[in-house]
Amino acid sequence: MKLIFTRSNSMCLLMLALALLCLLLGSCWLVDDMGIHGGNYAGSINTDGSNFRSSDGRLYGDSYLYPYYQCYGYPYYYSDDEVFYIGNKITRKGLDLMPYTLTPDTLVCSDKRWLALEPTTRKLYFAANGDLYECGFSGGGLRNLTPANTETLLRPTLSEDGRYLTAIRKLGYYGGYIGPIVRLDLQTLEMIEISVTPMADVAWYNSLQDKYYYHCRGNIYRVSTDNPTAQLLMQASDPECAFAASHDRRYFALLANRKLQVYDSDTGQQTDMEYCDAFAFLPQEKGIIISAKAYGVSDLRLYDPETGDYSLIFDGIVSTSFYLNWVNNIDPRWDGDALFFNGSISERGYPKHLTDI
Repeated sequence: MKLIFTRSNSMCLLMLALALLCLLLGSCWLVDDMGIHGGNYAGSINTDGSNFRSSDGRLYGDSYLYPYYQCYGYPYYYSDDEVFYIGNKITRKGLDLMPYTLTPDTLVCSDKRWLALEPTTRKLYFAANGDLYECGFSGGGLRNLTPANTETLLRPTLSEDGRYLTAIRKLGYYGGYIGPIVRLDLQTLEMIEISVTPMADVAWYNSLQDKYYYHCRGNIYRVSTDNPTAQLLMQASDPECAFAASHDRRYFALLANRKLQVYDSDTGQQTDMEYCDAFAFLPQEKGIIISAKAYGVSDLRLYDPETGDYSLIFDGIVSTSFYLNWVNNIDPRWDGDALFFNGSISERGYPKHLTDI
């Protein structure tokens, strides 16, 4: 009996050692793995439809959890070598390069979404500790632009001419911090404040029109310095909608319940599009990348809001058996020539692991 007990112990120890070895190897495999698993999917493609790379999660982190969102924050895809993430801090990382932090530990970003890029001067603008800051693309020249502020500024956006930062001063919380609009002249550092009703949660300044546009709970409003009465321009069916503005602040978009609404501030016309999953304005050019669903398949198409024309980028067919059934995020590169997207894939209506392809 003693011999059997000893052999049983030895066998258990051997099995335990093998199990630990498998776990160790599995962990290493997960670190080096370049696939998207668990039914989630990510890919990249040029906006002319060429160079489709299936299973490409380099912008989001190559696992089904998209870990870069948790580790670094929301991505701004400037180039293949320069991707900026805003989370608690500002992080720079190339698609195939190691990350490094641009902001010191003493600064915590006031919001985790709004980062303004100025390629001409290679500067980044963001809100941290309730103030507006700037730094270079490599992190140098960090400067507090609003040292006299009371630590209440959020969500900076940059005018197309690169001269003005527009932000909000938080006064209350109602589905997100809201308050009056603040505009900072980057040449003089003069700051003005515009009180609006209802209050704003994000605002943009159109320097050509000398007008402000802002979002509040699914609505887009317009105000001017000589007439601070807010004019309602468009309204989504759900206050918890996705929203964005074009780089020149001419077009504004709301997406709720799979209905995309696009407003042209020059003409006052609104265009509605059904069955949309996601959208993104091109960072520098006229155009919106839209994911629309037809016969259960989510595609990617480039929409010209001025002419109303579409051009197909990707038909959503991943392989002979798999197709996109949902797109969550579209992230175009700054030059507008390429993009990443993530979502989920299906085969005959059932989510599958990408490793089954």
